[in-house]
Amino acid sequence: MQLREVLAPERAIVPLMASSFDAAAAQLLACTTTAHGVLDARRLRERVAEGRPDDVVAMGGRAFLLHYRTEAVGKLVVSIGVAPEPIRRESGEPPTVEEARILLFIAMPPRHAARYLQVVGAFARLLRRPEDLSAILGAHDATALLALPELASVELPEQLSVRDVMSDHPRTIRPDATLREAARVLVRAGVGALPVVDDDQRVMGMVS
Repeated sequence: MQLREVLAPERAIVPLMASSFDAAAAQLLACTTTAHGVLDARRLRERVAEGRPDDVVAMGGRAFLLHYRTEAVGKLVVSIGVAPEPIRRESGEPPTVEEARILLFIAMPPRHAARYLQVVGAFARLLRRPEDLSAILGAHDATALLALPELASVELPEQLSVRDVMSDHPRTIRPDATLREAARVLVRAGVGALPVVDDDQRVMGMVS
C-alpha cells in the first residue's frame, strides 16, 4: 500500500487559506467529517472540541499533526492541507510559538493504532527529506499534490516494525531535571516517555 492511497482529493486542501491555526484546523475537520469511514460526524466534532494538550504535535517546523483517537470513525481517515504561508500556533506555559505550512489531520479508531503509527512514521520520514518537502509545498492544488511521485514512492508495509515507530532524534531529559520540567517536555513534544541520560548521553532510565 502506498502512502498516497490514504489520501483523497476531497480531503486535501491546497492551498489552505486560513488566518489562524484554529481556522485551518476547522477547514480540515469540515472536509474530514464527510469522508467515507466517518461513522458519527457529531461525535468527531465533539472529540476535536475537547482540545486535549496532546491532540496537536509540531513535526519539527515542517507540519502540524492533529490526531484523534475516537470510535466516531470506523477506519483511519487522513486529511491534509498545505498553506501558502506559514501558519502560527501558540501553545504551552510559558507560551511558545511554532510555525508550519502543512497540517495533517488524522482520526482513527483505537484498534487501528498500528496503521496510524505506520502512516505518521511514513509522513515524518517523507517530510524530513528536503526535496520531498519542497515538492509537497510546491503543489498548486489537491490534484497536483496527490499526483506527486514522492507520495507514491513511500510504501506502507503490511507488518509494523520497530523502525516504523522509532525516533532517531529522541527527546531526552537529565536526571536532575524537575518532574515539572519533564511533564512540560512530554506535553510539548507529544510523547509518552523520555529517556533519562547522563553527561555522556548514556541512558540511565525512562520517565513516563
